[in-house]
Amino acid sequence: MNNANYWIFQGNPKIYNVVEALNDNLLSTWNIKAHADKVKIGDRFILWLTGNNPGCYALGEVTSDIYESVDSEEQNKYYIDNSKNTSAKRVKIKINKNLVNNPITKKEIEKVPELKNMNVGLQGTNFTATKEEYQLLLDMANEKSSINYWVYAPGEQADMWEEFYNKGIMGLGWDNLGDLTKYKSKDAIASRLFSFSIN
Repeated sequence: MNNANYWIFQGNPKIYNVVEALNDNLLSTWNIKAHADKVKIGDRFILWLTGNNPGCYALGEVTSDIYESVDSEEQNKYYIDNSKNTSAKRVKIKINKNLVNNPITKKEIEKVPELKNMNVGLQGTNFTATKEEYQLLLDMANEKSSINYWVYAPGEQADMWEEFYNKGIMGLGWDNLGDLTKYKSKDAIASRLFSFSIN
């Protein structure tokens, strides 16, 4: 990866349904219209979508040399208009970080000064990027994927919501557990909770 080039592969949802292809884990090729003499196996790319919800939807790598062909039958089904699937220079790609369910939005990116000059939103399908831009987006993607969201309803039918909110506290009805520091692991806590549920 030391000699890898970094690219922005930009998709237009009016031409190709990248979101559906990513959801199906079937996005496997990309059309190369610029820098064809420089794109090579092992290069890394930022997959950017334009349209109503612009942002980074995936990170990946190039897995083939450039070849000229129409897209495969598998890829053809994602074209909005099949007549757009014409013979063109392409590469095979592998998605390493699929962000389709939680993309890094343009608004999030605009808050990062190091990403303000990223080549996105221009007319075309592929542009140069930097290793630093790729790494920053990878770090942001990893941070996003480590966030968990929970539904919380204190009390029966959430009747203690107001009180807990005003006091700035959260409580769980696990009184029978006692002091959590006496448990050696999460599994020990889970085992104890399970024993309550079967009694």
